[in-house]
Amino acid sequence: MQTGEILRGRWYIEQALGLGGTAGVFLARDAKLERRVAIKELLLEENLDQLEREARLLATLDHPNIVRVLDYLDTGRKQYLIMEYIEGHTLESARPSTPGQIWQWTEQLLDALQYLHDRSVVFRDLKPANIMVDAQERVHLIDFGIARACGPQVATASCLRGTGTPGYAPVEQYYGSSTDPRSDVYALGATLYTLLTGHEPPPSVALLSGDATLVPIRQSSPDVPPHLEATIGRMMALRKEDRPQSIAELRMWFAEPWKVQPSAAPALVPCDNVAPVHMVNASIDPQLPYAAPFSILYRGTLEVAQQVLEHSRRVGVPAHLLYACEPTSPRPGGWQVVVAHALSRGL
Repeated sequence: MQTGEILRGRWYIEQALGLGGTAGVFLARDAKLERRVAIKELLLEENLDQLEREARLLATLDHPNIVRVLDYLDTGRKQYLIMEYIEGHTLESARPSTPGQIWQWTEQLLDALQYLHDRSVVFRDLKPANIMVDAQERVHLIDFGIARACGPQVATASCLRGTGTPGYAPVEQYYGSSTDPRSDVYALGATLYTLLTGHEPPPSVALLSGDATLVPIRQSSPDVPPHLEATIGRMMALRKEDRPQSIAELRMWFAEPWKVQPSAAPALVPCDNVAPVHMVNASIDPQLPYAAPFSILYRGTLEVAQQVLEHSRRVGVPAHLLYACEPTSPRPGGWQVVVAHALSRGL
């Protein structure tokens, strides 16, 4: 399509947003509803059924982190997918980024992938270029061209074997074994690697053959916590059996950095005045221990500590999660939720 062209007398093409090997994406104005939309036009006739499959798949999905399909057109010669327009930038232009910022995006990506996997859909092309970030820092998965239903009898051979992007596609996407949620875990790990280092990882087939090696994240980004580097390394394991087996399991790996123990926990700062425990966790358990004079709100299991942390933030009490051990002890004794000294006074 060309700038100024009118599609079906309704969509005015304003500009090209991007051109790929099989499709182009254009910004257009919907004259009927007076809004901007993104239009995907398929470029290769032999792949005409691909866009229809993408349209049908997107039409079944409803998630805040997944682009919405608005319409689908088949003119007989060409096919077009009308989608919501996400004003922002892709994560491809956001690297390298701080671990804190990347974690905000990762939490949303985990939600989106969990939603897809719960519906037996594998995204199969997760990478920074396929993740949009809008002005509210919300991420959106934007290209479902090679996403497929997954199941024990669905092999990659019937799902465009070998497609995907080098550096982000796992080995099984090239060698004929079935892709499944663990394939998206690999791609997410590769995406995080790129965001943290500013460099794309080598193709998985090159890593498998020994023609390339994966440079440790902390070699180029020493501020990345060791446990995060270790977790991403497991996500990018060449054998999918060695990766986290689901998004639910991966969440646990991110939440509990048990693979790498810190040499010392941060010292607790004495506080004169901190929030009484009933202000923080009344809806959870009013009898949770409160250890004065430190700003500890809870000490115990990770699961309950996370509940206390979430609840304390909901009621406006600034808090964070730490290992429950003394500064001189290398072994964690559980978990604790603490309030920062500077923010706890006067609560």
